[in-house]
Amino acid sequence: MREKRKRRRRRRIRAAGRVDGMPKFRACRQCKALTDGDICPICGSKDLTVHWEGIVVIIDPIRSQVAEYLGIKRAGMYALRVLG
Repeated sequence: MREKRKRRRRRRIRAAGRVDGMPKFRACRQCKALTDGDICPICGSKDLTVHWEGIVVIIDPIRSQVAEYLGIKRAGMYALRVLG
C-alpha cells in the first residue's frame, strides 16, 4: 500500500513540471521554452504552463538537426510537448 502511494506521488510531481532534484519549470505555450521565471526568456511571453512533457536542450541550433526539425532558432531548454 505504501509503495502505491509513493508511485502516485512521483507521477504527480513529474506531471507538475518538476524533474527530480531540479526547480519547477514552466513551458511557454508559444515557443515551448522552459523557464523557472515568470516571463519566457526566448519570446518574452507571459503565457506559461506547468503541464508539459519531455525536455530537449539545444546548445548549437545552427548545427543541430534536432533544432532544425523542431523549428528552434535559439539555444535553450525546451519542452517536447506542451499539454495545456
